[in-house]
Parts: sequence; C-alpha cells; structure tokens
Amino acid sequence: KRAKSKGGGIPKKTLEKRLIPAAKNIAAQDPEGTVIITWKLIHQYIEKLQAEGKFDKRIVVDHFGNVRGSGEYEHKRQVIIIGAPSIQVEDLLQIANCIWHDDPDPLDDTMVKDGNFRPYQYREEETGNGYAVEVREFKDKRLNLLLKTYREYEIAQAAHRIRPLLYPGEK
Repeated sequence: KRAKSKGGGIPKKTLEKRLIPAAKNIAAQDPEGTVIITWKLIHQYIEKLQAEGKFDKRIVVDHFGNVRGSGEYEHKRQVIIIGAPSIQVEDLLQIANCIWHDDPDPLDDTMVKDGNFRPYQYREEETGNGYAVEVREFKDKRLNLLLKTYREYEIAQAAHRIRPLLYPGEK
C-alpha cells in the first residue's frame, strides 16, 4: 500500500523525494521568475516549507482554480505545473446533465473499477522519457470527454498565466 500525501493523491515519498526537489532545481535557475501551480494541498505544503526555510520564498506558489483568468503572473518567466487538476464528480455530473439533458441514453456515472483511475500518459520533450499520472475514468465516454476537457483546459490556463504567447521566445 502506498503512503499518500495529505492531498492530490501523490504518494508522500514521491512528493518529498522527487517532485519538490525537481521543482526546487528547476526554479533555482530563476526563482524570482518562477510560479508553481499545483493542487491546493500541495500549494499549502510548499508554503509550509517556505515558512520553515526549506523552500525558496522568492518562488510564487498557487493552485488550480485560483489562477483562472488572472494576469498576476504575467511578469514571470516560467511556470512549473505539479499534478493534473480534476473536477468534483457532482460538478461534472451537473454540467453533463445540462449538455445531455434530452439524450435518450442516461448518463452512467459508474467509475472504472481498477482503482477508479487510469494512467494519463505524457512525454518529456527534452529527454523523451515517458511518465504517467493516474486520472479518474468513468464507464460513460461522455463523462470522460468532459473530464478530459476540464483537465486539459485547467492545465492550459495554468501554463498561460505567464502569458507566453505575448512574449514569444522569452518564456
């Protein structure tokens, strides 16, 4: 059984041994120009490390859902994203019911029963190494489509808080 952190479902060992050191190393190149966007509980964890002097206070930390539409970090030069945002199941179902209210096939909110999560693959551009995080999956493809759209939109929102398209080649 994996030891879980207090938030985000990241195993505590992975958080402490890999993610926090990796974020520190990346941000060390430009601490004043870095913002980390992650889950709220990981945000709070990093703030605690900052208060204890174990993480550079010049690095700004925020969380998914709190940065949407904000221009506060436009002056930053890099963003580090830790985690994959998710939406509450009740909120997802409310949106789905609005979209498919007259669909003859009722929504099936049963989750796939292999731990309720599936690997979400991505590849690191520089090294080509592949990684996976676990994300929720439903039996109903419509719910999975909404869930993926939400997750991808929130990641894009987080990445674009530094406004890279306004400053090509600088960020």
